[in-house]
Amino acid sequence: MADHTVKWYADQLYVSPDALSAKLKELYGKTANQLISESLIEEAKVCLLNPANSVQDVAEKLCFSDQASFSKFFKRYCGMSPGQFKKQA
Repeated sequence: MADHTVKWYADQLYVSPDALSAKLKELYGKTANQLISESLIEEAKVCLLNPANSVQDVAEKLCFSDQASFSKFFKRYCGMSPGQFKKQA
């Protein structure tokens, strides 16, 4: 199961979190956390656009501990709940 931490991604690449963060900052001008969050949001939006996926389904697919934590994360970055995004789409 995937994690949303820099450490998890660094471990997958066999580098230290600091080394990964530094390289990503150098290449993209963004922190590793920013890039992870942006990627999760883009994946969430794609999943939410599929009418077959519920908000709970998307939370599970993206490895959030529960729907509430996914909804809080999504709202922080998008300014609306996943349910509102789904209805608006």
